[in-house]
Amino acid sequence: MRLEIDAKAATLDFASPTAVKSINDWVSAATAGKIPTILDQIRDDEVMFLINAIYFKGSWRAKFDPALTIDAPFHGIGGDQPTKLMHRDGTMRYLQTPTFAAVDLPYGNSAYSMSVVLPNVGQSVDTVLTSLQADTWATWTSQFRDASLDLYLPRLELTWGRMLIPDLQALGMRAPFQAGAADFSRMSPVGDQLYISTVKQKTYVKVNEEGTEAAAVTNVGMTLTSAPLRTELRVDRPYVFMIRERLSGTVLFLGAIRRMP
Repeated sequence: MRLEIDAKAATLDFASPTAVKSINDWVSAATAGKIPTILDQIRDDEVMFLINAIYFKGSWRAKFDPALTIDAPFHGIGGDQPTKLMHRDGTMRYLQTPTFAAVDLPYGNSAYSMSVVLPNVGQSVDTVLTSLQADTWATWTSQFRDASLDLYLPRLELTWGRMLIPDLQALGMRAPFQAGAADFSRMSPVGDQLYISTVKQKTYVKVNEEGTEAAAVTNVGMTLTSAPLRTELRVDRPYVFMIRERLSGTVLFLGAIRRMP
């Protein structure tokens, strides 16, 4: 089991031709090479970057047998796609609600786990995501019970990237993105002249018979103003997954798989 959450403070001459490489080298090292870059260039008006990285690698407590992995269609958004469905059966932590079915798959010593949430037929991943409030999720995780399960889970490897300012503004966070509207003076002597011009996130997730490897980097750029019966759970349509720390309930990664990458 390996979990690393990394950040450090450093000065860097942004005018140096090696500045972008220095930042990207740190990102690559912090994510075991899974996210090799976060920056393409540094603009003249950018004076600060806040970058954090998280890297997770864990082996399933009960691994999938590669010999049991099958070829099958994934009924995703936009039509069927070929995929590899891993398979194992046995006793697993399981939850069935009127909206979804879920299984909780622990890693290693069970300190961390992946929860896979499959919406019931007629439900959507958006319905599930909307209902994933902290209090309701805490209730659901307390309701997982041992069940005899026949599980089919997609083998998965994906990368994802997005500029997040529109999402943060939609959530009501507006002042930090407007010149002169926020005060960052506790971060910089010219903090009253700074605003956030970039929020960029990159994510990598790999799920296979051995376990899961996942990494994420977020960059914030600052700009100076200028059951007794066996149940089958076949995850072959859009679903939600989360990697979480079981004791605190902290969610490290959350994703909605609508189609195979």
